[in-house]
This record gives sequence, structure tokens and C-alpha cells, in this order.
Amino acid sequence: MKNWKKPALGLILAAGLLAGCGKPAADGASTAVTVNEENVCCGTAEFLLRYQQAETYSMMQAYGMASDASAFWNTETAEDESGKTQTYGEYLKTTVEDLIVEGVLLRQHADEYGVTFPKELEEDLNAAVSELASVNKEALAKIGTTEDNIREAMMLTVYPTLMREAVTADVDTEVSDEEAAQSTITYARLQIPEVTDDTEEAADETASSSEEEVTNIAEKAKADMEAFLAAVKASDDPATVDFNEIKNEINEDIFVFDYSYGKEGSVLPQEVMDAAATLSDGQVYDKLITTSDGYYYVIRMDAVFDREETDAEKEAIVASRRSEAYNEKIDEWKNAAKITWTDAWKNIKVTDSDRWVAIQTTTAEDETVSVSSAAEEIASSAAE
Repeated sequence: MKNWKKPALGLILAAGLLAGCGKPAADGASTAVTVNEENVCCGTAEFLLRYQQAETYSMMQAYGMASDASAFWNTETAEDESGKTQTYGEYLKTTVEDLIVEGVLLRQHADEYGVTFPKELEEDLNAAVSELASVNKEALAKIGTTEDNIREAMMLTVYPTLMREAVTADVDTEVSDEEAAQSTITYARLQIPEVTDDTEEAADETASSSEEEVTNIAEKAKADMEAFLAAVKASDDPATVDFNEIKNEINEDIFVFDYSYGKEGSVLPQEVMDAAATLSDGQVYDKLITTSDGYYYVIRMDAVFDREETDAEKEAIVASRRSEAYNEKIDEWKNAAKITWTDAWKNIKVTDSDRWVAIQTTTAEDETVSVSSAAEEIASSAAE
């Protein structure tokens, strides 16, 4: 278990503030949901909801997907598998409901796995809760959230980390080389331009003396890739030559990438995969590859069997097995549980008329951080 230092937690939490608008004080003591006769109150549930709302909105703003003047939470999302559409606000509320139910069920089954909430972690969490409550008094009062509610909310978000290893302890961690085998190639790619009268005219007008015979931009693209292939093959060591250095000398629009793939398939075109299958370590395919999706490729087989990438794939396979086993157990518990959401919770909405945001402030060390760091830091501590 990581030994937390209280000042570090306080610093993380003191930096985050929640702000909401237009919402009168709520009755946080009323029940939001009952899971197997255990109640979670609205003060806890809405804290998690507004917390996620504020963090999600800030992230969307950072990516240019939302603004203070735009409708965001009232916008409909894509249809789900049943053909039903939801607003972003409704979708967010559903994800928070899942988070709450998952946390409660994990806590209810913790004794079966011999898992307890570590005393040291609880002490650190209490210090963090006090810090968070002290800088969010006004916002928390609007949703009727107390320090006990915050503590409960944060504990629920930590239980998945506390329980995941125990729940997935029986997962098969053996993965053979054959199952995980990865090959690695380096490829250079350039799109074949669509030639129109306009582009041909532009090519004629901008052609330099060295390009006078290549006025068609499609022909130039092919010529560049053929020159690239020739330069690779003519290098002192084609098996190790840096594709990027060559592309910089020929055409900076050429895209170069190292790519690993296994027997489950590849995102690269079949023409590239067929060519790669003929190569051994260090070999460069001796022809320019033209793909049906409109690209020229030059490829080199770096390793038919890449030990490092294969070992990484083994870890990914085991992680996938653990996630599948964990999700199956949660679904099993959910299906067997009696879960009842109250009208008090159903009346709580996530809309653009009640927008919550995360306000960033600076710490004593002048570092800008987010309130979300607290739960993430505590959860990662629980795993150590």
C-alpha cells in the first residue's frame, strides 16, 4: 500500500471547485436508490453526478465540443442498440447510475473475497474529503451534500479498484507465444491524389524544372514513392535505414509508421498484408504496393516474430480476460439484485439550464490541477 502524505492530497483537492447555476438547495438526505435493501442518498448520488458533469463539460470544452453559449447536455446522442436516443445529459446520468450500483454491489460482496477498506486509505480519504468540502461549500449546499456524502461517494468509486484483483483472481494468465505472436513492419504511405482538370492545371503552374516531366500530380505521387523505395534499397543497410530521413529528402507528405499486428488481423489493407507475408526479417518488399483504398505503400519486415511486442500482447490478452471476467461478475450481481431508483433521483436532471463546471485554481506550487485528480490518486493508491 502506498504511504500517502496528507499535504499532497490536500493540495490536489484544494485546487478543484465546482460551480452550478440556477438550482435551489436540494434534500440530500432523501433516498436516490436502494440496492438490496441498502440505500444511497441523493446527496451522495448527485455529488457524483455533478462531479462527472463538471469534469465531462470541461473536457468537452478543451476539445472544442462545447461552449458556454451552446446547447450541449440537451443535445441528443446517437441511437443505442434498441434504437432509442438519449440526450448527453441522460446518457451521463445513466453512466453515473451504473457507477453507483457497481460500487455498492462490490462493497456488499467484499467480505466474500476477504477485501476490506484499508484503514490507512480511509484516513487519507477523510483528509481529502475535508479539503474538498471546504472549497466547495456553496456548490455542495445546492445539492444537499455533506462531508459524509462525499466520503461515501469517493469510497464507492474506489471499490472497483479494491475488488478487481480479487474478483478476477481465477482468470487464466497463461498465454502462448502462438496465441499472442506479433509481427512488426515499418511502412511508408502516400495517398494517390484524385486528378481533376483543376489539379492538373495547378500542377502545371507550380512544376519546378526538376519536375517538368511530372506535371500530373498522381504521377508525381507515384514517382516519389518509387524514388523512396529505390533510396531504401540503395542504402547501406535497408534493414535498419530510417524511413523518416529518406521521406524528408523526397516528400514530407509521406507518412511513416512502425506497426505491429497479430493473427487476429490488421487495420492495414489486404494488399499490404499479403506482401508482408512474403518477407523475412529485415527484408524490404521490392515493389511499390498500390492498394484499393487509394494509397501507395513501401514496407519493410522488421521482425516476423517480435518478442517485445508479443510479450506486450500477452499482457493485453490477460487484461482483456480480466475485464471480461470482472464485467461478467458485475452483470451477474446486477441481474440478481433488487435495484430501485426513487422519484427524488428521477427528478434530478442534467440539462443546459443547470450547467456545472470545474473551476481550475492554482496550488501553492503554482500548478493548475483538477478536482478529479483526488479520486484517481486514491484509487491508484488502493491498487498498490
